[in-house]
Amino acid sequence: MDKAEIRQTILRKRSALSLIDHNEKDTRIQKELEFLSIFRKAKNILIYFSFNSEVDTHQLIIKWMKKKNFFLPRLIPGDTFLAAPISSLEELEINSFGIHEPKAGTARDEANQPLDLIIMPGVAFDLTGSRIGMGKGYYDHFLADKKSVPRIGLAYSEQVLAHVPRNTYDVPVDMIITEKGVIRCTS
Repeated sequence: MDKAEIRQTILRKRSALSLIDHNEKDTRIQKELEFLSIFRKAKNILIYFSFNSEVDTHQLIIKWMKKKNFFLPRLIPGDTFLAAPISSLEELEINSFGIHEPKAGTARDEANQPLDLIIMPGVAFDLTGSRIGMGKGYYDHFLADKKSVPRIGLAYSEQVLAHVPRNTYDVPVDMIITEKGVIRCTS
């Protein structure tokens, strides 16, 4: 299957999970992440604000907002985004894709506070860290010059496949966390 077919199949599977399944899996994934020393030590974290059937990050952000500096993607013209710091959920607005992001005018680049960790969404992953997103390439463009920053993908076990196609510009994740545990990738 190509990326588009994988994306369509996995999105359908992910959306078919019941609310109870989502909640149980989200709780397990959050606990797995919080247990990792890389998360506990990280001060400046780029994280996504979950949307639709993605692994939920809202509770994690709320729980840790006073102890860590969270950054969320803020789309900018072109195929990338800024990592914009947030200190409150009231600082968010909905962008053209229906995703919450820091409000215009409040977004600052993370240049003065380098990122320690990047927590990413994805539609599908494999054991080498290859990732299929929504197809726009925003994360790949953003990560092009941040390959030394550890990258963790959050996913339900149904999203981890034997093989995901990878292009030369695709930036893999170092780790995938599912409700079944932590997968250290072998890229």
